[in-house]
Amino acid sequence: MQPFWSFATFTVNFDFDPRVGRAFSQAWSLCVEEHFYLVLPLLVLLLRRRISMGWTLLLAGSIVIAGMILRYTLWESQVGVLVDANKLRDAFAVYLRDVYYPTYTRLDGLMFGVILAAGRFFKPELCKRYAPPQVALPVGVALVIAALVLFSVRGPLAESNLFLVFQAQIGAVAGFPLISIGIALILGAMLDLEHVLKRWPVPGAALVATLSYSLYLTHKSVFHVDRLIFGEENLQGGFGFVTYVATSFAAAALLWFCVERTFLLLRDRVVSSSK
Repeated sequence: MQPFWSFATFTVNFDFDPRVGRAFSQAWSLCVEEHFYLVLPLLVLLLRRRISMGWTLLLAGSIVIAGMILRYTLWESQVGVLVDANKLRDAFAVYLRDVYYPTYTRLDGLMFGVILAAGRFFKPELCKRYAPPQVALPVGVALVIAALVLFSVRGPLAESNLFLVFQAQIGAVAGFPLISIGIALILGAMLDLEHVLKRWPVPGAALVATLSYSLYLTHKSVFHVDRLIFGEENLQGGFGFVTYVATSFAAAALLWFCVERTFLLLRDRVVSSSK
């Protein structure tokens, strides 16, 4: 397991080698989230004077291009040499450590989310004019499909049985920004179509949305406990699927009720008393 201080300081996603410790590996994305919360207010203060649309687009484009160049360089210099040597498991670990987990390789995805929020808040008229839902939705879907096509190009990894999260160079370089901007466009379109979507409620969607964060935090640990109790060989097919789903939702519900719900109620009480 990784040292406690790396969890406490939200730095577990830096130099995180899964060959050394793999416990709570999903915490990498929570670190990215925390870095976003820390850096964004500082960035807003630095850019408190409004910058033009041209400078905004230039900054966004620079971040995308820099991210692609960085991932290309890291894949080529760190991962590619191990793939060429047919050391695929070591290559997978280095890919996760140097390309997949770090915050600095995920800036383009964060940026598209910031642009979506800023555009809808500060420039809603431009969003309505240039990205109406009838345009944003099909374009977003097309970009996500294009990203999935790139992710399916396995190249030298085609013969390996490693997780699909291990992307060949083209997927790691170009697939990341494509799927990020595609999802941002889809989300923007869904927000515009919210009044329409409310007419067709999806059964169980509210439950999944409520427990989603707790599910994310606990599912890998629950899977591990399931394998210890039932044996991995017995968790195949339909029985394994039902077991994993049932135990994951049970653990998530317990965490939500005992921790998340409790502190949300405490927050509401503190906020209401301060008014």
